[in-house]
Amino acid sequence: MSRISLTLTLCLGVVIGGTLLFVVSSTSNSGKKMHSTGPSSLVIRHNQIVLIGDSLTEYGSSEPGGWASLLTAEYSRRATVSNRGYASYNSWWLKFAIEPLLRDVGNVNRIKLVTLMLGSNDYVNERYPKHVPLDMYIENMKEIIQTILRAAPHAKLLVMTPPPMKIRIAWDGEQSPSNPLVFVTIEDAKRYRDACLSLVESLKKDLESRLDVLDTWNLFIKDKKYENPSYDPSELSHLFKDNRHFNAEGNRVLFDGVVAKTASQWPELSATKMETVLPLDWQNAPSALSGDVDGAKKWVLKNAEEL
Repeated sequence: MSRISLTLTLCLGVVIGGTLLFVVSSTSNSGKKMHSTGPSSLVIRHNQIVLIGDSLTEYGSSEPGGWASLLTAEYSRRATVSNRGYASYNSWWLKFAIEPLLRDVGNVNRIKLVTLMLGSNDYVNERYPKHVPLDMYIENMKEIIQTILRAAPHAKLLVMTPPPMKIRIAWDGEQSPSNPLVFVTIEDAKRYRDACLSLVESLKKDLESRLDVLDTWNLFIKDKKYENPSYDPSELSHLFKDNRHFNAEGNRVLFDGVVAKTASQWPELSATKMETVLPLDWQNAPSALSGDVDGAKKWVLKNAEEL
């Protein structure tokens, strides 16, 4: 019998921290490295976008038409969008988790954009554990902003103010049905919004190129009508599924605001300006019938890097 030479080919494709990793090698039964049509060791890296916040961020992925889901679709093939929103969390609790959460995303040097929206739990009535006093909220937000910019050195940070709600006073009737207690008021919401806005504007003086703020009140309420003490926020009812959480229409408004602000402040981070990880111009790709292996690899892997 003639001796049969066996060849073992290993092709491994793994996604690690938003990175697509290929390792292709061929080894004969003699242990020698064989020629392979695949790359020996290449990595395709995705840029990262991280969304940090409370339920208004978390539900942006879990609700139909959520703003985070829309953002994921917007950056499809260009960047990985990671939702790190945690319902019921305030600035006090979340500040301890910021750096570990960013590390979990993967290569922090690939994080290009972070959004931060906190405060809607902080301003609830002080009877509740969620409450954070205004001065402490300001200090927490300052610390969180500094931590993000330090831990993700190449990231831009878009802070969003705590948004308005559709009612002047929200009552908590669960604990005392016969005598409901005040849960939140729109006046408190505006105080924390004003504080967030002022804080970011003051920090921008030294971080102009990396930090900006999206005023959600001006986004949702036209002509600054909220400055009128008798303003009736019920006009926003079509944007909310309950007193404070967005419906699909409200999520769309927030998504449009984030996209527009990002494009105006950091044009290079607009999805339309970001290069796709894998090429879109399939018309220029060598066909399978051509047998042009080198040409196909060159086209598909033009953005790949050697490890």
